[in-house]
Amino acid sequence: MVGVNYMLIATVLLISTTVIIPMVDAIPAVFVFGDSILDVGNNNFLPGNRSKANHPFYGVDYPGRVATGRFSNGYNGADFLSMLVGFKQSPPPFLSVTRTRVEEMVGGLNYASGGSGILDVTGENASLSLNTQIEYLEKTVKTLKKCMGSDKAARHMSKSIFILSTGNNDIFGFFEAQNGEKINSTQKDQYINLLLSTLKTQLQRMHKLGARKLVIVGSTTIGCVPAFRAVTPTGACLEDLNDLSLRYNNGTVKLLDKLISSRALKGMRYSHANVFAMLSDVISDPSSFGYAKVDTACCGGGRLNAAESCTVNATLCTNRNDYLFWDSVHPTQVAADLVATNAFNGSRRYTTPINIQELVTL
Repeated sequence: MVGVNYMLIATVLLISTTVIIPMVDAIPAVFVFGDSILDVGNNNFLPGNRSKANHPFYGVDYPGRVATGRFSNGYNGADFLSMLVGFKQSPPPFLSVTRTRVEEMVGGLNYASGGSGILDVTGENASLSLNTQIEYLEKTVKTLKKCMGSDKAARHMSKSIFILSTGNNDIFGFFEAQNGEKINSTQKDQYINLLLSTLKTQLQRMHKLGARKLVIVGSTTIGCVPAFRAVTPTGACLEDLNDLSLRYNNGTVKLLDKLISSRALKGMRYSHANVFAMLSDVISDPSSFGYAKVDTACCGGGRLNAAESCTVNATLCTNRNDYLFWDSVHPTQVAADLVATNAFNGSRRYTTPINIQELVTL
C-alpha cells in the first residue's frame, strides 16, 4: 500500500459519513440477496442446528438489545444501505412475511441467508442458496404482478434497488477444502471462473425478473478476518484467501461490464462496492480511521478472541466502536456503517463505475 495517503482517505471517509440524502421517493423498494453480511433473520426460520444469530450477545447494541438474527452487535450492511436510500432499516426477511400480502412486500424484502453462496453446495442444508433466494424473488414478482398488474409491477421493480453480497462463503469453502495445501494460480482461476459462470446465470435471472439497479457488495479481505488470523503463527493475514477475493472482485466487474455492453442485461446499471479496498485501508492504518483493534474479535474467546463462538458466555468487549470485527468473521455495526456510507457516496477508489448515490438518480 505504498504511496497511499491514509490520513487524507480517513478524512474523506469521516466527512462522507455525514452526507445522507434520502431517496425514498425515487426508490420504491429494496431487495436484498446474499450471505450473513446482509442477513436480517431468514436463518431464524430454518429448522435444525443451522447458522443463526438469534441469541446473545448478537444484537447487544440493536434497539431493545434484541438478537434479531443479524450477525452483528447491532444493525448490519443491509440496514445501513437501506437507510441511505431513505428507508428506516432493511426490509423484513422473506421467510417472516405472509407471501400473499402485497403490502408486506411492496417496500422490498430481504432474502439473504448466513452461510450461503453462489454455488448450491456452499452452505448446503444450512442456508438459502443464492439460487433459492432468486426462486423466492420469482414468487414475490408473481404476487406483485397479480396485485399491481404486470406493467405497474415492472415499473416498480425497475426503480427498485437490488443489493447482493455473495462469494465470500464460496471462497471460504474452497480454501478449507484444500486442507492446507498450496493453491496454485491455475486452480484459483478455475474456481473463480466457476463462480463467475454461475453468477452470470443468476444475474440474468434477476434481470429477467425486473432488476435494473444493482448494488454488488464486493468480497472482503477474507484472509484478514480474526478466524483466519488466529490460525497463523504470527496472526498475519492469509494471502491466498485475499488473492482469491481480489480475483473474484475483478472478475465480477469484468463480467458485469461484458454483460451490459453486450446488452445481455439490457437497461441494467450497477455499482460495485470495493469492500476489499475499504477494509485494506482501515487495516493498514487503523488509528486514522478511529479503530484500535482490527485483528481481534469483540465477541468470542481464545486467540484473538476468535477461536470460540460468540455466545452469551463469550468474552465481550466493552468498547465495541473501537473494533473492526464483531465476531470471528463479521464486522461490527460501526464497520458496516462505514462500508455502506462509502458504497453510497464514495470515490472511485471504493466504487465502480458509479456509487450508489449516482445509481439511484438514473
